[in-house]
Amino acid sequence: MTWQQTLLTLDAPGVVEFGLHQMQLKSATPKWRRHAGGAQTRFQSLRSALFSPDKGARVACLGRSTYAKRVYAAGLNAIVPFVGTWLRGSELAFLVRAAAAEPEVTLVPAAELSALQGNDHQALLDSLSEKFGRGAHQHGVRLLASGEVRLP
Repeated sequence: MTWQQTLLTLDAPGVVEFGLHQMQLKSATPKWRRHAGGAQTRFQSLRSALFSPDKGARVACLGRSTYAKRVYAAGLNAIVPFVGTWLRGSELAFLVRAAAAEPEVTLVPAAELSALQGNDHQALLDSLSEKFGRGAHQHGVRLLASGEVRLP
């Protein structure tokens, strides 16, 4: 699949999977939190998972997710270095990385994010960074701008 084909799935029907790595958490909160769709669907589409103004990937990586701050942050800030989202059964997932101006996004195998586990921040950062690097090498990097995925 290419970027063009993957972007066509932003509004496609299906179960939206969502994983988030957040730092400085309340105790007993998983370091890689995973919402796996199902009966209580959190996101209606990949577009909403990427761009929802209170809990989507973009605002999470910018540190502006009111949901991540209110529910999970140990302090005043929600520090989210990586978010992954994909449609259940898809080959590729969007992996979003926090960056200075706009979060960066690449494509990675969805199965790798689906299988990701761990409760150690450094191990998760290393694993997600490696996945992002491979995705960037294979598919390139785009920016997750306000409401759109665009070239840098």
